[in-house]
Amino acid sequence: MENIQYWCRILGLIFDIIGIVMLFYNGLPFNPDVLDSYVEIEILESEKPKLNRQKKLSFISLFILIIGFVLQLIGSF
Repeated sequence: MENIQYWCRILGLIFDIIGIVMLFYNGLPFNPDVLDSYVEIEILESEKPKLNRQKKLSFISLFILIIGFVLQLIGSF
């Protein structure tokens, strides 16, 4: 049982590091439509696929980060 807890903590740390690095490169997910209501911006059509990709990667990185925290929590019990 101790061995499983140890590896859960290690995997949790690895997932956390991967999630943080991905968040660093992609930023937190945001909705440009909400930003548009506060600031007058115009998003080019050529930039929309890039923003969609960044948004998906941001949600994936948050999911990986949450999995890492859960694994660490499991490893501490």
